[in-house]
Formats: sequence, structure tokens, C-alpha cells
Amino acid sequence: MKIDKALQLIDVCSEKIGAILCFTLIALMGVQVLEVICRYVFNKPTIWALEINSQIFAGVGMMAGAYALLHETHVRIDILYRGWSSQRKALVDMLSYSIVFLLLCLLLWKGSEMAWWSFKIKETGYSYFAPLLWPVKTALPLAALLMLFQTFNKIVRSCRSLSIPKHGIRR
Repeated sequence: MKIDKALQLIDVCSEKIGAILCFTLIALMGVQVLEVICRYVFNKPTIWALEINSQIFAGVGMMAGAYALLHETHVRIDILYRGWSSQRKALVDMLSYSIVFLLLCLLLWKGSEMAWWSFKIKETGYSYFAPLLWPVKTALPLAALLMLFQTFNKIVRSCRSLSIPKHGIRR
């Protein structure tokens, strides 16, 4: 089925993006190590390391949402959830993912407006370094879009997990 291929493609994309983000964290650590060496060994701190680290960390934090959703590492109240039947879990997942889907649509809409405005006015940070802010602000709608796809994936799979008892169907 075409929908199965689409669901699989969404999973593969989320997995690949998660792998790429792992390497981005290495860059984040590299910038931090460089700042520590410059500051404490050479007594010459950089003006850019704190802002770049903040932007990388914010971008990684937002973009990792779809990967976390794929691997079900988001927070939930397992003390209740683990005792439920698979039918009840699927129903609760379907309802909660539907709410998340709507909220992500709002985040995509407003985040896109915010990123576009930042790009349009060439918004910069308030520090002496003053980097452009639109790249990190663009990560928000991109992350929302990726999570929308992964949430759609979860909704479809939850719906498929719900099975209607045969004796409950009237013809």
C-alpha cells in the first residue's frame, strides 16, 4: 500500500535526521572545548562561542522532537499507561496524538511567521557578536513540520491498532 510506504519514509527521515543531529552535538562540544581553551589557556575568550552554542543547542533540541517521537522517548505517565490493555493504549495514543497534531499545526503556522519576519528584517542577537537569528528561528517551523509527519504516522498506526470486534458490527 502507498500509505505504508509513506509511513516508512517518515520513519526513515526521522531516523536519519536523528543521526545527523548526533554529529551536530559533536560540533557543539567542539565549540565549547575551544571556548574553554581560549578562555583559560590563552586568556582570550571568544565573543561568539556562547551565542553559537545557544543556537546549536536550540536547533538540536527542536529538531530532535521527531526522532524522540519515533522512538517513543517523550514523557508520559507510565504508571497508568503500562497497565492498560493494548486497545486502550491505542485509543489514548490516537486521541493524544490528534491533539498534539493540532498544536503542531499552530506551531508551524506561528513559527513560520516568526522565522519569516526575522529573515525579512535581518534580525540579529543583542550581543556584541550579533549573529543573524533567522536560521535558528527557522528550525522551529521545520521541527514542527517533521513532528507533524511523525505524529501523523503515530495516529495512523494507533488507528490500525484499534480493532473492532466482529460481533459489534451490524450489517
